[in-house]
Amino acid sequence: MVFLLIIVVIAVALFLDYKRKQRIMAHGTPEQKAKLIAAEKKVQDSKQVLIENKQRKAASKQEKLNNKFKCPKCGSHNIQPLGVHKKGFSIGKAVVGGALTGGIGTLAGFSGKKTKKTDFVCMNCGKQFKM
Repeated sequence: MVFLLIIVVIAVALFLDYKRKQRIMAHGTPEQKAKLIAAEKKVQDSKQVLIENKQRKAASKQEKLNNKFKCPKCGSHNIQPLGVHKKGFSIGKAVVGGALTGGIGTLAGFSGKKTKKTDFVCMNCGKQFKM
């Protein structure tokens, strides 16, 4: 309910500001019109600066990603992920599982957990590696 009230208040404020600008442009003095145009230009310039900063930040982030992932053999950035690396059979888990629950517990050795490493392959030299 409060959220809806806030939206209504903002909409009314925007509408009143729009009407004020129309009134100044239609019946205002040349000085008022010049001030209004200068203020509008300042707002547009500020918006443009924000957009440029956002684009620059996105480009910087993409560049960091490109530099982070490269082939250890040839240094190429032309790599593709193969999949998330999974640990295989664990003898330690099998022994503990077997001791606790009998023979069926040895299957606990197959309960490998996912790691944060991913398998990659370089599209230039074909080297497979983990990151």
